Order: sequence, then structure tokens, then C-alpha cells
Amino acid sequence: MADKPRLGGATAALTYLKVPDAVNRAEVYGERKQQRVVELIEAGEFHALPDALRFALAAASSSKNVGEFLKRIPLDVFAAERGLPFDFIHEGMTLLNLFDADISGRDFEHGKPHDLPR
Repeated sequence: MADKPRLGGATAALTYLKVPDAVNRAEVYGERKQQRVVELIEAGEFHALPDALRFALAAASSSKNVGEFLKRIPLDVFAAERGLPFDFIHEGMTLLNLFDADISGRDFEHGKPHDLPR
């Protein structure tokens, strides 16, 4: 069974895309998406955008995959390949190491998506 944040996100995505019977299809969609994301992370089948580092102030995700994803992006290699002269980047540093705190939506009662009371 899909966890609440994944199920909520899957339902929101299918609803936004106007998929018929989105609520009943969300769990299967969420599980399949999770499997594919893990496969892509393990295979290294993703690439950071060149300007992403310049704007990286924080990462927000309720995904249980975010830590694995971020630690597989080698900042030292990324910066060297693009000629980015950041003195704070050291050998072996990953994108996960860039952040001082690691707080995810899983640390809160309601993950994404969740509307706050107005």
C-alpha cells in the first residue's frame, strides 16, 4: 500500500491530468512511479541542470528517494565539468552534502500535497 504522501501526490497528479477514476488508480500509479524512480536513481539515469547549483538554496521533498537521489550527484565532478569555481566544493562532495539540514515532509503530520487552513 502506498504511503500517504505518495498516495496524495499520485492522486493530485492524476486528478490534474484528468485521468478517469483517479482516486482508485492512484495507488497503482504511485507504486509504479516509485519503482521507476528507484530504478533510475540506481542506474544514475538523471542529470543536474548546469544552473541548478547557482540557485540551490534548499531542497523540499516528501519523497523517501530524495536522499538517495541527492547523494548520487557528485558536486565536485559537476562543478569541474562546467568550470564552476566554487571554493566550498571539495573532493567527493555530493549535492546532499550541500545542505546543512535534512528535514523532509515525512517529519510532519501532513506531507505534500497538503493545503494549509486559511
